[in-house]
Parts: sequence; structure tokens; C-alpha cells
Amino acid sequence: MYSANFHTYFQQLKAAFPPLVAIFAVCLPLGWSSPALQKLQLGDSNLGRPLTHDEGSLFISLITISEIPGTLAMMVSIDYFGRRLACILLLIPSFVAWMIFTFSTNIIIFYLGRVLAGMSVGMGVTLLPIYLGEIASKDFRGTLLTLLATIGNTVDPIIEFILTPLVSLTASAAISSVPSIMALFLMYWSYESPYYLVMKNKIPEARKCLENIRYKTVDNDKTITDELNEIERTIIAQTKNKASLHELFVVKSNRTAIIYMTIIHTIKSCVGLPIIRYFIHIVVEQLNLDLSANTVALTVMILTVLGSISSTIFVRKLGKTVLMIASLIGCFLSTLIIAIYFNFANKEEFWIQWIPVICLLVYAYMHGLGIVTLPYAYLGELFAANIKTYAVVFSKCYLALCYFVITSVFQSIFDYNNAYPFYFFAFSSFIGILFFKFVMPETDRKSFYEIQVLLGAKYDDVEGNL
Repeated sequence: MYSANFHTYFQQLKAAFPPLVAIFAVCLPLGWSSPALQKLQLGDSNLGRPLTHDEGSLFISLITISEIPGTLAMMVSIDYFGRRLACILLLIPSFVAWMIFTFSTNIIIFYLGRVLAGMSVGMGVTLLPIYLGEIASKDFRGTLLTLLATIGNTVDPIIEFILTPLVSLTASAAISSVPSIMALFLMYWSYESPYYLVMKNKIPEARKCLENIRYKTVDNDKTITDELNEIERTIIAQTKNKASLHELFVVKSNRTAIIYMTIIHTIKSCVGLPIIRYFIHIVVEQLNLDLSANTVALTVMILTVLGSISSTIFVRKLGKTVLMIASLIGCFLSTLIIAIYFNFANKEEFWIQWIPVICLLVYAYMHGLGIVTLPYAYLGELFAANIKTYAVVFSKCYLALCYFVITSVFQSIFDYNNAYPFYFFAFSSFIGILFFKFVMPETDRKSFYEIQVLLGAKYDDVEGNL
């Protein structure tokens, strides 16, 4: 039995390897942004001149707003082309973008690369979790999806924060294109989703796919048959209860859920998360430390990873609401102290110089503890199954729009007064504390039915969407 389970999990890990490499490939431009911006503003590129601060803001913000058309393209391609082919297609603009970053000498073409990279990110972060969730067994799915989220959110920035400062910008772009090529070949030889095959009424192919992914043996043949039957029932139920986009806003429980998610994503954007990801090198340079900006930025990303890991440990015991409030309290105090430092501190005093660094490190861990990861959990819990695709797309597009606005205006405001953005982050964190303390209901230890009733769903609505 142990041997069979080991082979089953190992076979699933092999099947999961292509989408894991793919998420690493498509999210690399996000991690590349901050160290690349530092080099671009110093003139270390093929462009032949340093970027102005306005051009730097556009360099950052273009990738965020371009995620919206990528996300919308995912909705069309996922059922039309199939999961596997759609995953292959999303990697092509990512590779083209890296080639542009490597060879382009024109700023407009360089910006086009950022647009292509953003579209690839938008497709990848919505499509790849769906594909991976459909090829994984239910007892291994959570582990693989957590691994995928960790790679996309935290591993990529750490890799780029190490690589990009050590080589030229063109060399870092060329090296970063390699995972896209690897992912293209791996996805070409990967399995199609059994869910998609059942949707297309290709039942024998779906069974063969499950047998390959699950490592068929005499002992688990019935298990594979049962899983295939469950997939068929799921597809029938989803087709029967399929919802339309307008139900996201006219059904009370869906409307309440989308309002909550909109507020959560607004808070997530306004407490400084996109700034830490995209402008951390620029912020650290203004602290005038003896330490290099790369060292501090890398430490910040590592602490964010540790905070995210801690979140998965503590959320079962404390609940999401407690963790979100604790996370936002940490964000509030650290960003407020940094703002006060920029306004009033005597920066000649050696010991005072370390105050904002300590606050940045505290912020990194505390925002990783809650506001980075837990919104994804709320997104998975608040919406009925038949409306979840629309909810995910709407939420992703809204978050990308928020990131675009924040990243577009940050550089100008930060140049005018270093303290103002951090006062805004502190204020937003305080509003977030009040929201999670007095408005947002606790969803932990509640069934899907209880959550839907809590959001105002009628009994018949819940029964029809379960």
C-alpha cells in the first residue's frame, strides 16, 4: 500500500512539474521588475540612456494593467483550446517579452515587452491553478496548489533579486528566458486535463489520462473508475447550474461577496504590497545606508516567504480574521514609523538610520503573514461553485487595476515627499484593521452552506449551487 501511494504521488508530482515550471516562467518578469528598474534608471541597458522617473513608473505599471486582457483571454482559451494547449500558448508571449528585454534598443518596443509579459502573467496566474487543480487528486491538490502559489509569489522575486544585480540587464533577461523555453517543451509533453476531456465527451481518453497520472495498478483500478465517475457528475452539475456574469451582481450573496473581495483587494493594494514588490530598491536607496539596496531587498523577500509559511501554520489555530488584523497592525505601525522617519528624523545619527530598515523587515514578515496570502483563501470560500470563474476573473482584473493606479502614481509622490506614500499605507492599514474587526465575517470552521447563508443566500440558491 505504501509503495502504491508513493508511486501515485510521485506520478502526480511528475504531471505537476510542467505547470510548476510554467508558473515560475510567467511570473519571473514580476520579480525582475524592481532590480531591473534600478539598472534602467542608472542607464545599464541597451536603451542607451537612463529612464526618467516617469518612464520608470510606466515600466512598472504596464505589466500590471496588461494582466487584465491576459485574464480575459484565459476565459476564452481555457475551454476553446483546452487546458494544455492554452498553457502552451500563454508561454509564447512570455518568451517573446524576454527576447525584447534582451535585444531591444527602443523604449516603445521595450514597453511592448512589458505588455506581453503582463498578458502572460494574467493568463498564467488564473489558468495554471485551474489546470493543476484538475490533474491532481483531491488529497494532493492542496499541497500542489500551495507550492504553485509559493513559487509564483515569492520564489521568483528571490531568484531575480539574486541574479539581476550580479549581471548586466541584457544578460539577466536572456537567462530569465530559459524557464519559458523549458516550460514550453514540458507543457507540450504534458497531459490534458481529464475534466476537459470529459467536457468534450472523450471518456476513454479521460480514463487513460487518469491512469497515467494516478499510476494505475490492480489495487487502484476501482479508485480511478470512481474518480472518473465523480468527474462526470461534476461536469454535469456545472453544466446544469451554470451561471451568467450578471448573477455575480444581482444575486444578493454573490453581490455581498464581491463587495467584500473588492474591499479586501483595495486594502491589499493600498497598504504598500505592490510598492514592496516593484519599488523596494528605489525605497531602500533613499535610506542612505551602508548596506546595499540588493541585500535589504533580498532580505525583505525572504521574510515575506517566512511570513507566508507562518500563515499556513497559524491560520488553522487562530483563524483568518485574527491573522489579517495582526498582519495589518504590523503594516500600520511599520509604515507609520517609516513615514515619521522620512519627515522628522535626523538621518545623520547612525542608530536612527536603522529604524526604517527594521520597520521594512517587520513589514515584510507581517504583510506575508496575512494580506499577501489570505485574500486567495477568501476568494475560494465566498463564492458558489457555479459563479466562481467569473468571480476570480473579476477579482483579478480589479486587483490588476488597483496595482496599476498605485504603481503609476507612487514614484511621483515619493519623489515629491518620501513620507507621503507611507502615511497613506499606514492610513489604509488602519482602515483595514477596522474592516476586519467590525465588518468582515469569520469564515473559518464554517461549511460552504453556512458561508453562503451568512452572505444572504436563500436556501434554494445554496442547494442549487452546491
